Amino acid sequence: MLPMTAAAAVPALPALTWDRCPNPAQIDRLVLEFCELEAKVDRAYAVAQQLDEPLEKFRERLILVAEEFGQPHAQKSKLLVGAASEIVATFGSMRTIDAAAVAQFREALQKAGRIRILRQFFEECTTWRLIDGADGLIRRQQMSDHLQALFSRCFVEKAKAPVLKVRLK
Repeated sequence: MLPMTAAAAVPALPALTWDRCPNPAQIDRLVLEFCELEAKVDRAYAVAQQLDEPLEKFRERLILVAEEFGQPHAQKSKLLVGAASEIVATFGSMRTIDAAAVAQFREALQKAGRIRILRQFFEECTTWRLIDGADGLIRRQQMSDHLQALFSRCFVEKAKAPVLKVRLK
């Protein structure tokens, strides 16, 4: 079994300071020590990868269990409570603005004589940002299906990787 701390795994390193160039025997000793340490690191990485795979599969299974059986906890989170522990899985997403789609939406609003409402949905900076409440506001606007379709193409929803917390109470 590999030691669990770097201090236990690594012998004291040589000082690597000389008044003159190291001789061939010293160079050979340094190279040998380096290669031995490098081989230990390679073995440790291999063990870590072997341990990581079942851990990640277990994490995925816990997320699925929390998603299916957990109670709503916080926004986009599910909670499973044990006697002495709990599992919280958080399912986030990220919304980005598609500047080209916003420009197309802007152009279509301009052609429709509705350009004034653009700033109710977006604020202009170097890029466009969706204004809070714009989703609800767009439903109340009387816009053609074409304009609404262009609006919906202005942002992209991207799922984030679920976050899992397993903790003792």
